[in-house]
Amino acid sequence: MKKKSVIIVLLFVTVCIWHGVERLALQSRDQLWRDGQLSEIAQEVVAIPLRAAGMQLTEVRNLSREGNDLFLISRERLYRFDMQGRLVCPITQPGQIRVAHYMIDAAHRQLIVLGNADEVHYYDFDGNLLMATRLDDRREGYQVLAALLHRDRIYLIEKTSEATDGESRRSVKCQVTTYDTLFNALETRELSQEPLTQPHYTFPLYNLHLNILPDGEIYGYSHPSEPEYLLGDTLALAHKEKETAQGSVPLYPLQIGERYWLACNRRLESQAYLYCWDSRRNRGWQLQKGFEDDFYHTGYVTELLPMDAGGDSYYYCKAGNETGGDFPEAKDSTVVFIVNLKG
Repeated sequence: MKKKSVIIVLLFVTVCIWHGVERLALQSRDQLWRDGQLSEIAQEVVAIPLRAAGMQLTEVRNLSREGNDLFLISRERLYRFDMQGRLVCPITQPGQIRVAHYMIDAAHRQLIVLGNADEVHYYDFDGNLLMATRLDDRREGYQVLAALLHRDRIYLIEKTSEATDGESRRSVKCQVTTYDTLFNALETRELSQEPLTQPHYTFPLYNLHLNILPDGEIYGYSHPSEPEYLLGDTLALAHKEKETAQGSVPLYPLQIGERYWLACNRRLESQAYLYCWDSRRNRGWQLQKGFEDDFYHTGYVTELLPMDAGGDSYYYCKAGNETGGDFPEAKDSTVVFIVNLKG
């Protein structure tokens, strides 16, 4: 009887918390602004026109900074630029490896590069190949979806698939495996979607990231296709205690920084949004067109992409011919804008 009473009390408390979050979400909807300027969240924005003689860098992704160096992927090659946008050197060469992901080992001034299959190459910052190896995994449908180097440990989101119901259907599974820096496997955990306010959604495999919470916990991020439940999820995350399933890595619909929490979807124009929550002032933005660029007046910033795993620096890109002639040196290339968020 006593055990039954405890269960009833726990259920009552859970229901009260749930309704409290729902009520708070309804009360906060008028705090979601539908337009905003970039200066409302950005401390500074640094524009860097990319210049590489004889090359047209019209596709840029996975921009990272280490000291005075910028690293980025363009057309499956990895490059190193300086902070003025000058090409220092290509890191990978054509036919060597098709770059899918890379990690910066700042302590050893090395780059750990993952290919589209199971290749792993190690380079120094000058593009010299130091070592090549392969991931020891031959499971069907194996693919690395995200990579993170943190405190001498490598974390990979790995996808595998297996046949169910004969060969007519396939079951996809995602897990997070921890390796040392030589890719000796140490631990494997399930990637577990956190139960918040929105119904279970199928997260897009093309947009998975591994990030670090302010307390040091590793988590996965993937945006939902629509922002309908993001405010409720934000408030639920802000008020919930950690309840991640034992031995799993949580998957959140938000990138959680020290102050700002972001999610954006630009895959389909009909579902485009940029969502940002200021956890210090308890207000947010849900923007269809994005933030207005009041630093360089290039129009709207439709997408903010993470530069670091802590969620404090982001970047966006504009084609040189879309910047109103302000960067003639990049008219056939790309201008990257580094956004350092307010603390």
